Amino acid sequence: MNFKTICFYLFNMKKICVIGSGISGLSISKMLSDKGYDISIYESNNKPGGLIKCKIVEGAVYHKVGGHVFNTKIPEVKKWFNEKVNFENEFIPSKRNAKILFKKRIVNYPIENNIYQLDDETIKSIVNDLIGLKENSINENYDEFLKNTFGETLYKLYFLPYNKKIWNIDLSLIPLDWLKGKLPMPKIRDILLSNFKRTSENIMVHSEFYYPKNNGSQHIVNSLSNGLNINYNTKINKITKNKNKWIVNGELFDHVIYTGDLRILKDLIKLEIDNEHFKSNGTTNVFCEIEESDISWLYIPSNKIASHRIIFSGNFSPNNNGNFINTCTIEYSGFKHLKDIKKDIVKLPYNIRILDYNYEPLSYIIQTKETKKISKKIKLNLEKDNFHLLGRFAEWEYYNMDTAINSSIKLFNKIFK
Repeated sequence: MNFKTICFYLFNMKKICVIGSGISGLSISKMLSDKGYDISIYESNNKPGGLIKCKIVEGAVYHKVGGHVFNTKIPEVKKWFNEKVNFENEFIPSKRNAKILFKKRIVNYPIENNIYQLDDETIKSIVNDLIGLKENSINENYDEFLKNTFGETLYKLYFLPYNKKIWNIDLSLIPLDWLKGKLPMPKIRDILLSNFKRTSENIMVHSEFYYPKNNGSQHIVNSLSNGLNINYNTKINKITKNKNKWIVNGELFDHVIYTGDLRILKDLIKLEIDNEHFKSNGTTNVFCEIEESDISWLYIPSNKIASHRIIFSGNFSPNNNGNFINTCTIEYSGFKHLKDIKKDIVKLPYNIRILDYNYEPLSYIIQTKETKKISKKIKLNLEKDNFHLLGRFAEWEYYNMDTAINSSIKLFNKIFK
């Protein structure tokens, strides 16, 4: 490196504060750190990882919030991820084997492709609905989309109760554009052809995925956090602006990248935010020992059972189960008392035994009609002052791991590259 280059780095290097060490915070920090930026990360918990962190229970891997796997169709994300986590040696390729607990029988997922597996009366009712549906219906919201795409029977027996459990909101308030790219949007002929041909779910999100051999998604966290300057157990008390610098907890920065809850910012930097447009749900995640099976996810639409899915994370890697036969995470929307969970779990198959449980107050974001417009305006205004919003709860977008990484790549290319 010549003298001129050294002088450039000395006098032009930016000091950057990253708030939060979930997948978004770790990804952008790694990108910036690799380019020599001076990065300080503030994390309110005692370990990194956010929603993808794991805990070891008697040698078994417990995903404290859901069960996180990696899959992407975004070339830039795949390339960057492969470089950072020793992908070829440390990950296992897997095929998704998802099922639905429907009227006490196990049915293949997605349900619309497997109507032929249901009882005769339900099949007849669904087919009558599909024949009567109009192609290319205009849907104003998520509720209309479900009715007009799958018919009244599937809507009432499966889609309505399942989605009410997850989102805990009137589905007509959810704008359809929020879910584009996240859900299958089949035509009537596609549904009928899938049942005639009995096709698999290969076109579904995560139909194939990769999973770490050891330590679950904590392996990803550990790989990305290695070498980063993370200040743990540190809450942000105050953020102020002094000329062209941001002051975070008394320290000066050229840029701030915020990956926390957007709603909290209104107290930290005096933003005008109407929380009515920024709704969210937490989840209670119960770690259990369970009988052996070959299932990866089991979805539970019945409103007689409070949980909405079982994630058979013990099947993702042979090293996940420690001293147990097999393990899983059972997910509930919102907070659930352990005594209520115990009553609910006996309604499920597979002889389940509770090992541990955790409540995460911030899991799912929910958008209403105005959310995207408002959040975009806030984001662009802050960006003018070198304050950047990144991640699921800062951008208020329902990101999976790969889309969170992709948002980090976009921010890096736009501002810092």
